[in-house]
Amino acid sequence: MAGSIKDKVAIIGMGCTRFGELWDKGPEDLIVDAFKEAIEDAGIEKGDIEAAWFGGFFEEFMVGKSATFLSTTLKLPFLPVTRVENMCATGSETLRGASYAVASGAYDIALALGVEKLKDVGYGGLPELNIHLFGPRIGTYLPNLTAPGAFAMMATRYFAQYGLNPEEGKKMIRQAILNYLVEAIDLKSFALLERATQGIAKIEPKTKPIIEQINQLAQEYEEDWRKKRREIESKGRETLHQLRISGSAISHINIEAKQEWQQFLYQLAQPFQERLDALKGELCRV
Repeated sequence: MAGSIKDKVAIIGMGCTRFGELWDKGPEDLIVDAFKEAIEDAGIEKGDIEAAWFGGFFEEFMVGKSATFLSTTLKLPFLPVTRVENMCATGSETLRGASYAVASGAYDIALALGVEKLKDVGYGGLPELNIHLFGPRIGTYLPNLTAPGAFAMMATRYFAQYGLNPEEGKKMIRQAILNYLVEAIDLKSFALLERATQGIAKIEPKTKPIIEQINQLAQEYEEDWRKKRREIESKGRETLHQLRISGSAISHINIEAKQEWQQFLYQLAQPFQERLDALKGELCRV
């Protein structure tokens, strides 16, 4: 019988793009942003990766049917790249493939990356569930299926299985949504923080005093962030002036590439994150 892989593989780094409509970015941008964050978190170089697994479901609208989209976007150096798809479990399948490849001893370091950007299809909601996505019998056994509808049916089945009445079930779902929104609160994305806190306040009005503290904390963080950014940009421009460099080079300084900026962000975030985690804990207990 097969044994566990818990001591044979580890996640050494991760990266994730912020959630949003992101009209100014395509799937390639999302891949690059998440990848850069992941390898920085892991403390490795792109050349250390030996294989990759790539997940995406709506390939007709996004990335095509092969893994080429990942390898060309990241310019992976002649690595074996596998594309996987399994509807809502695509992300899990991607991670599972990379994990078992490392656990088997085939590779030491593998990349698992998934991307989906449905806002680029040109209309709201999910793309139509057609025969190209689900096969020729989709109209017979799932004529009006939507993803929210499918999960709603799973919820009612769960209630029946474990003896929950509808009100108890709604309470459990409400708590799950609250937990999800609380987890989404992140100082790195002020827009996402604002949306998450607004959603929490609507679901549970009693959280408003805590929400106000979180918003105040975010404002303090943003003020410190902007002040330091101006200081580093000013120093950069002064250096360029001293080197007699002018024009567009001065107006477009890539501050995020500076090591000083990265070190500042890390030091700035620590005390704010500790306060934020405490407030998020209070939200979960309301």
